[in-house]
Amino acid sequence: MTTLRFGLEFAGREQVVASLHDASTGTLGFDGDRSIRTDRAEHVFIEGDNLEVLRQLRVAYFGRVQLIYIDPPYNTGQDFVYRDRYHRSAAEFLRSSGQVGDEGERWVVNPSTAGRYHADWLSMMYPRLWLARQFLRDDGLFMCSIDDHEVHHLRVVLDEIFGEDCFIAQIVVTTNPGGRDYLRIATAHEYLLVYGARPDAPIRQEPRPRASGSVHEDVRGRFELRELRNRNPKFHPDNRPNLYYPLFVRPEPEPDALCAVALHEGDGFTVRVEPCNRLGQGSVWRWGKSKVAAAMGVAGSADSEVVARRRRDGQYNIYEKYRSTTRRPRSIWDDPAFRSECGTSDLKSLLEEAVFDHPKPVAFIRRCIELGCDDDGWVLDFFAGSGTTGQAVIEQNEADRGRRRFIGIQIAEPVPSSSAAHHRGLRTIAEIAAKRLAACLDQHPEQGLRWFRVESLPSRAWLSDATNAAAYLAGLHAQVAERQSEPSHPWACALAQGFTLAATIVVPDYEGWLVVREDDDGERWLAIEGEGGPVPELPDGAILAVGDTRLDDPAIAELAPRYRIVRR
Repeated sequence: MTTLRFGLEFAGREQVVASLHDASTGTLGFDGDRSIRTDRAEHVFIEGDNLEVLRQLRVAYFGRVQLIYIDPPYNTGQDFVYRDRYHRSAAEFLRSSGQVGDEGERWVVNPSTAGRYHADWLSMMYPRLWLARQFLRDDGLFMCSIDDHEVHHLRVVLDEIFGEDCFIAQIVVTTNPGGRDYLRIATAHEYLLVYGARPDAPIRQEPRPRASGSVHEDVRGRFELRELRNRNPKFHPDNRPNLYYPLFVRPEPEPDALCAVALHEGDGFTVRVEPCNRLGQGSVWRWGKSKVAAAMGVAGSADSEVVARRRRDGQYNIYEKYRSTTRRPRSIWDDPAFRSECGTSDLKSLLEEAVFDHPKPVAFIRRCIELGCDDDGWVLDFFAGSGTTGQAVIEQNEADRGRRRFIGIQIAEPVPSSSAAHHRGLRTIAEIAAKRLAACLDQHPEQGLRWFRVESLPSRAWLSDATNAAAYLAGLHAQVAERQSEPSHPWACALAQGFTLAATIVVPDYEGWLVVREDDDGERWLAIEGEGGPVPELPDGAILAVGDTRLDDPAIAELAPRYRIVRR
């Protein structure tokens, strides 16, 4: 009997799954012109196809990222710029999905081309999501903005990659309160899908909105009044008898004054209050007697966490002094700062013009960071667009003195020649991000950025002439070695040794060596040979990456007991 698996099937899925373990065939080049304060840069931006970049970063960043936020291209039936090798034409899709035969004859009456767009979009997303999952820490969170076109498909894919039990929420975000009136129902929202790296991955609380009523203050600070009676009708004296008991109030002459409360009558506590609803039916308190007793002070209402206040009808309500400034995040975000137009305003405030369509609001991304990242965690956005996430991380660090680190990845997608960006001399989306992050960092001089770009390995005629796999792999290895030996590519070597692109550059001049240090998992040192020179003096256990000609050098061999010698 055939066993059927539950999941999302789409044309091209087999090719996508078969490609998941493909190795990177490029390398990273450092762009000093777009980098800012390189020596102390916490943040990294990589210009290139995110699938290729994720493959290159996988070793160094495995299990290190605390928050991934992405805003991928919404699938509106248009082709997108990420054309992987399994991207299919319409004809290929019709054959693979069973709508036509090998000779092109139609097997369905009125086939729709819409399925091809879903399959192409899923083929683009699946390997990137699968790779990104490996970057998360055990307590990490994945967040993805998406709209109605693909949210249902994306949920199934994420359930498969993360596990259904790692789903946390599908948050509704109001982005356009007026709605898009050209639709039959004016859509006013998008979604934020939230998954954890594990089922119990923590999500932090959000700031509590200012209460609509009056806010009080005592010797301990500000507080709101929260009724102590349990308003849930399923709890009553019959099933919660331990929560049904009288409290006694000491009346105050002022109508709105807060009154002291006691568990026993006497010493001025003369008014008996029992938990009842508006109809006079028996209810219960939210706290038992012991918790109420612990919350009561000795100097009356000023130092007590339980107080009473007289209602207009002369009766009394009992309240808790509620002091929390945070709460559990809600599943509907209707903050005016999260509106779409705010994203445009954020970008205009830095670049004086809207040079990118529909950027996410900085405040929205900062909320995601507050909920999903410690003050020293890594934040990854591999659909970085105009760099909103980078700006949000930089500003959040400034706001709470954090040391978060941002990794942005964006392909050099050309902008239309008629666009405002093109008229400003910005030819690609990556250039927009560079301009935006530079303007943002001008306002935050304590932070810096390192900019890299993917450089494909040059094609060689022998690749097509290779007669066996061994010859092909040997040639490919030679190309990688050649590229990594160039002065602009030592960071590719650092990645291969598990060092991140934000590793600290040790400032002293080591005469032709790049020396970096990383402290995330204990202090680690790496010295990469560039133009040659004396071997630097480093702590025992450091890694020395040297060129082929130095591997057999007796002077290098003598250092093996102290250092780990690797091929550059």
